[in-house]
Amino acid sequence: MSKLPVSEVGIVLGANINEDGSPTEVLRERLDAAIRLQESSTIKKIVVSNTKVAAFAMEQYLLDQGIDPNSIAIDTNAVITVDTCRAEKASHPNNRRIIFISQGFHLPRLLFLCKQEGVSGVGFAAEEVSLLDDQSTSALEKIYIRSCRYIREAALSWVGIFDSI
Repeated sequence: MSKLPVSEVGIVLGANINEDGSPTEVLRERLDAAIRLQESSTIKKIVVSNTKVAAFAMEQYLLDQGIDPNSIAIDTNAVITVDTCRAEKASHPNNRRIIFISQGFHLPRLLFLCKQEGVSGVGFAAEEVSLLDDQSTSALEKIYIRSCRYIREAALSWVGIFDSI
């Protein structure tokens, strides 16, 4: 985390929520990473970007963790990753210092899509703070989850590259 530039905002990319409306482990990992970045004064504000219901679930999780409501912004229109990039460009056309917070498997495609939309920033892999290790998920399940996601992102990255040509 010490290599990250101090930034105005950390944008937490959305993921699924549980049936009870709480964030899944993957999403909690992203949100907890944002909290740690804010606690270390690396970011000033946290933007949660997801669909409406999921974005409010993300906000509620942050509030439950003691995050100041004034340091949270909500983007409720992000159905897919590129929607986050487009919303950022529309709200801040001259760019600002951004740290995109997601898992490492998602960051290459995320950064590529945002660059295509004229939005630049740095990525932070949420798993760098080893938050899933604190959960009850078995090592085999973690390997399976992350492997499937890397494969998914590799395929989607190629689609994005060929689509932009």
